[in-house]
Amino acid sequence: INDVHMLFDGSDFVRKARDNTTFQGKYLQGPLPHGYDCPMVADSFWKGWPRFGLTRGLIEGSMGDLWMPAARDRFKQICMSGHVGLITICAQHFLVKAARAIEANQPDHMKWMEAAYSHMVAIRNLGQDFRLRQCMAQQGFTLKVWQLLKWSEKWVGKESQGVQPVAAYMGSALDPFQMLFTEEMRHTERSRTEALPDRRPCVPFKNPQCWKRHSKLLLETCEYCCSPFLHKTGRGNPWCFDSVWTYERCCQTDYQDLICDLKRKGEEGGCVDCKKT
Repeated sequence: INDVHMLFDGSDFVRKARDNTTFQGKYLQGPLPHGYDCPMVADSFWKGWPRFGLTRGLIEGSMGDLWMPAARDRFKQICMSGHVGLITICAQHFLVKAARAIEANQPDHMKWMEAAYSHMVAIRNLGQDFRLRQCMAQQGFTLKVWQLLKWSEKWVGKESQGVQPVAAYMGSALDPFQMLFTEEMRHTERSRTEALPDRRPCVPFKNPQCWKRHSKLLLETCEYCCSPFLHKTGRGNPWCFDSVWTYERCCQTDYQDLICDLKRKGEEGGCVDCKKT
């Protein structure tokens, strides 16, 4: 969530991606953050287990089963909304790698283009499902799935037509930079209010330096430490903070000094939460 918020922060995205001194340029050139593990072929939910095929068929085939805890748990393990964020970032990463390879006259730049196309196909196929588009905002993601769908169709064709990749050129030279997705996808006050209440204290990170990018300890996660639902202090879990890394510095303060209970009736809008990690 936070990386999408920081990457797609406004205008001039292509210029920022070309410039290695910007956050976008450094990030997309790589190496990407630990744990992303962008595959060359995006054919499965690679960060989930078991590794289901990366198609919307899993959504369409499971809708009637979500009243069962086991079916909901399966969706939580996969975290589809998170994977849409991953394949979006991975597609941009491979386009930038292809562009850098062309600039360096490396003959194998097409392997990066093929990897980018693979992720575009995954975006196109997943983006067709209206339920996934409706759930993004509730889960705290600012991903514009409809715009991502149209962007991917521009470069790989509509699903009914199979895969028909096209590319952008500058003069007679391939220019992958022109193929980047350029829509703004950062959080606004409105987008934050659309998130479910238990997401809001960490959407987006108030200060990314407060939290490890990867941790197996619940005590080190924003979702646990800042929650007004898990802790009845009004300021999260006091064990998570000290005089430097304070609740006010690290957590969004929508629910500061409030003691909250979360009561849900079913899965709102068909949405199933990602498993908190």
